[in-house]
Amino acid sequence: MDGNCLIKMADSSLKKVSELERGDSLWTPGGRAVLKCVVETKCKGEVPMVKINDLVITPNNPVNYKTMWKFPKDIHEPNLVKCQSVYSLILS
Repeated sequence: MDGNCLIKMADSSLKKVSELERGDSLWTPGGRAVLKCVVETKCKGEVPMVKINDLVITPNNPVNYKTMWKFPKDIHEPNLVKCQSVYSLILS
């Protein structure tokens, strides 16, 4: 996902994806989860991304959308977006 996206923390505060750190407590629909790892992948130029509300995410990263797991590309058409990095989060 794009580093400027906001993530809801376990305490209901918001934090930019690019500012997350290992050990942060995140809110999930299933309850609190601890961030085990943040993987930053550097990008050059434009990459295909899908915008779902305020989330900007890669087309093939599954999301829970209206209580069902879906690929973003099946929700909206990807568009080329300039970005420096995309982030993946590993939770426990």
